[in-house]
Amino acid sequence: MANNDDSTLCGRLRLRAVFLHLGLVAACTAYIVVGAWLFQAIERPVELQIREEALSKFEKVREVRIPI
Repeated sequence: MANNDDSTLCGRLRLRAVFLHLGLVAACTAYIVVGAWLFQAIERPVELQIREEALSKFEKVREVRIPI
């Protein structure tokens, strides 16, 4: 009887450890995804503005160097 209780306890502990690790993986994944989304939401407008300015400068230089 005691042997059966020990194996049940061992099984519970293993199952608990598995679920704790799965929870940790899920929490880390959610943290990474939310962090990436937040970073893009904050930085994207600035990056687009810098890109537009660079393209504008490139067009001005191209017009001066290669007149059409």
